[in-house]
Amino acid sequence: MVWASESKERGEFRMIEVNKENFDDEVTKSAIPVVVDLWGPKCGPCLALMPQVEALAGSYEGRVKFCKLRSEEHTSELQSHQSISY
Repeated sequence: MVWASESKERGEFRMIEVNKENFDDEVTKSAIPVVVDLWGPKCGPCLALMPQVEALAGSYEGRVKFCKLRSEEHTSELQSHQSISY
């Protein structure tokens, strides 16, 4: 797990990678609002938007938590939270 503040010195902002082990702690139980980016390594639009979403993570650091979830690896989490991924 990499926080945005850890890479801020390099001008990069990384999002928290969530999975079935940490989803509840990072998303469901978060004290601040959370944006979960559903993405896949073969999804061109997902990869094209990722730098902008990472920049937003830096802009809203401390006020909004930005996470990413690989949709093809975590279909059960998506179904249990009634999410749709394309």
